[in-house]
Amino acid sequence: MAADRIRQHAFKYGGHVGIYSIVGGFDVKGPQLIEVSADGNMYSLPFLTMGSGSLPAMAIMETQYREDMN
Repeated sequence: MAADRIRQHAFKYGGHVGIYSIVGGFDVKGPQLIEVSADGNMYSLPFLTMGSGSLPAMAIMETQYREDMN
């Protein structure tokens, strides 16, 4: 619900709100990470990176992430 509220607010302003966020939570689907971009799009993925170090961090996550990590 939190991610959807952020998405609605960002979409209402057509991307003119400088908001990029990662929302973490737990619902009936289990634990989730949801990225909300400034244009109001939402993406739910097993791992997310954002910010100035996101490209090298994503490279590490893509090569070393496993489903059974704790």
